[in-house]
Amino acid sequence: MSRSLLYHPRYLIVSTSMDVSTHEGLANHAESVSCYLHEYGRNQAFRSEYSKSFFIYLLAASWSKLHSRFRSWQALGFIRQLELSITGSSLEKMITEDEFQYELELGPGDRTLADFFSRNKIFLLAMVDSHCKSLPDEVKSRLSHLTHSPSGSTLTFNEFSKAAELARKNEAVLYTKDTVLDFHCLLYLSFLMAGNALGDIKDAHLRLNNHNGKKKPDVVETYKLAIKAAEVSIRFLVCMLSSSAFKSHMNFWTDGGLSLRHILPSFDRKREYMIFGKDRKIIGSSKMGPGPTDASPSYENSEDDTTEVREKIIEAC
Repeated sequence: MSRSLLYHPRYLIVSTSMDVSTHEGLANHAESVSCYLHEYGRNQAFRSEYSKSFFIYLLAASWSKLHSRFRSWQALGFIRQLELSITGSSLEKMITEDEFQYELELGPGDRTLADFFSRNKIFLLAMVDSHCKSLPDEVKSRLSHLTHSPSGSTLTFNEFSKAAELARKNEAVLYTKDTVLDFHCLLYLSFLMAGNALGDIKDAHLRLNNHNGKKKPDVVETYKLAIKAAEVSIRFLVCMLSSSAFKSHMNFWTDGGLSLRHILPSFDRKREYMIFGKDRKIIGSSKMGPGPTDASPSYENSEDDTTEVREKIIEAC
């Protein structure tokens, strides 16, 4: 297979699995990476298309590990804390009572986040609207209140949207006192959307494996579509977490790290986090196969475990 044909975007989308544990699989992956770098450097006009296709290729190869991270009690606990800050009033009090000191200059990743949000705004807001429909009324009501959106309508994130457009032009910073609440709600929703998308891939993969080795075309296509559908939500989360705005928000949310111990997931609340994960559809449907339980090996982490989630939070603060 030629270098350009191997890297062709359509080929990468079809390649929905990769096993680097074998010599052949590792060789194919190395060749795919080499082809991507070659074509990316050679065809500047198609860089955006190549980048998107290669991202889908990597997602197809690593979704299982990503999903196992999302459904861990530590990650679910963090997402739960994001939601509790929405249903409570702590964020609003912090903004009104304290002098806001986080209006910094545009940092690494901020323009990338602003550009991604602005370019995909209509699609992202449609995804948000779809996910909000399954949330408890209390959460939906608070999301509408914090983002200054009319109750019962699609969330608009007007403050963040305006800041993103200006940030793309280097005319304003992305994270300000006016965008704090929008950013927090978007951070919470980006985790939910990415977790749901990974859960959908998991369910599609279980259907694929439940056909006794016979890969029916419609089942295979559903699996591919689930991976492609996850691309935007995973990209958006990556942009959020890679931005300087995220670091600024973690500093603000934790009061410079002083309240970090109240936000980090607690082992003794593990069962509560797991129930939350099922309710928010981050953990896949139990109807599709053996469902995760408290006794599942993948959840048996000690209280002293230092996970990527915990390290990311501490690093940001």
